Amino acid sequence: MRIGRRKAAIYATIIGAGLAAGIVLGASIDRPPPPQQLRLTYGDRVTAMAQLFEAFCIGTLRNAPHDPNLWLMPANLQGNPIWIEPTTDLHVELDLDPPRTCSVSDAFRLLSPSEKARLTALVEESLPNWAPELSETEPAQNDFFLLKTWTTQDDDPTKRWGIVLMQFAEIGPDSSSMISVGIPSD
Repeated sequence: MRIGRRKAAIYATIIGAGLAAGIVLGASIDRPPPPQQLRLTYGDRVTAMAQLFEAFCIGTLRNAPHDPNLWLMPANLQGNPIWIEPTTDLHVELDLDPPRTCSVSDAFRLLSPSEKARLTALVEESLPNWAPELSETEPAQNDFFLLKTWTTQDDDPTKRWGIVLMQFAEIGPDSSSMISVGIPSD
């Protein structure tokens, strides 16, 4: 009888180990791929604003978007799809219904005038990487403190798209900044 109990214990151990290994292996096979990493430079809102624009807006433009629901807090204001990055108080608006648009703004906590200047320089520096097919164009109307546009050179205005940097005023309650892209239709 001792040999029978010993064999039963050995078989139970083998079956238990096999079951545990099967569960671990099965979980790793069925596991979805890890989400894309969102890397923000905290403590530097200008860089974080450009990084949010690159991750969500340029990512959507290049068909490799980050899902804002994984990284940001939803704040659908007036029915618009808006997400807030809580550490920086920057917000992302991503609308995938035509006309598809994406923007990042500091409207909840405004950038300082020196940060605005840094943002302008950073956007100009990043544009060749974000969208090398765009070139700077002169906006038709300029009622803003700063308005810079980069667009495609397509003769058909319905196919033209681009990136816009707007700063509504230099200082004061209406001095928000926004980087925006109109995403072309497929």
